[in-house]
Amino acid sequence: MGHLRSGLPGSEPATASSQVGSATSAPEVRLRGSANLASPDRMSLLLGRAFLISVFLLSLVLLLHSTSRLHIRYPTMPKKAAKTGPASPLAVSSLPASLRDPSLALPKLVVFDLDYTLWPFWVDTHVTPPIKPNAQHSAASDRTGEHLAFYDDVPSVLQLLPHAGGPEGVKLGVASRTSAPSLARDLLQMLHLPQASDTDVEARPRRAIDVFDGGMEIYPGSKIRHFEKLQKRTGIPFEDMLFFDDESRNRETEKLGITMWLVRDGVTWGEIERGVDEWRRRRGHQR
Repeated sequence: MGHLRSGLPGSEPATASSQVGSATSAPEVRLRGSANLASPDRMSLLLGRAFLISVFLLSLVLLLHSTSRLHIRYPTMPKKAAKTGPASPLAVSSLPASLRDPSLALPKLVVFDLDYTLWPFWVDTHVTPPIKPNAQHSAASDRTGEHLAFYDDVPSVLQLLPHAGGPEGVKLGVASRTSAPSLARDLLQMLHLPQASDTDVEARPRRAIDVFDGGMEIYPGSKIRHFEKLQKRTGIPFEDMLFFDDESRNRETEKLGITMWLVRDGVTWGEIERGVDEWRRRRGHQR
């Protein structure tokens, strides 16, 4: 009669080989599907674990950092507070005896050069503006980070020398031939001096520029011109002036009657005493 047909009209008869193929291919399809489904699940699981580990590590780092900051901060706080406080008062009684004795003559006007006399640099060549002071106004820095400050003894010299010799005191002045006068004045405004009172602890440090009550002549040229203007302003005779400078060429000012003392490495109290001794010797005053 012919081959038996499947239940559906028009379908091909099922052979043994096709039945075997169907039987073996079905499980393979299921396995491949399972593998394809398992791969995203496994990735999500790994990503989740990685996220949890990273959160844990980040929390640990933050905890250690906080602990470290707390540990370091407390010992350093007193030091920071001490630096921001007012400068210690300078005792007027700490003046050298030769400057404290009212029976010993003193010049009426003491004049200072600036570069390599009050500070260890040339303000017109070594300083790159703008300049800004530190928190205590004991020093400043320029655009390149250069440290700008007086020689060590200068703040106390400028603060205490006006009190030398009794109530009349001594006037201070400046004679500088720098080609950067504005920059020099700015620096003198920024640098402050410690207070000169050993009783009034509330007194504030003042700007260095404010101590030069005898006048400031800051511009290029011969310093003879500088001293002629200082003399005209103060009315003090040239013979009563003492000049501290680091350049021997400025000895030309002595033709006016001024005593000039050549400093080798900036103004110190020792240089002040030696300069005053020389002024006294020339004027016939004995120490």
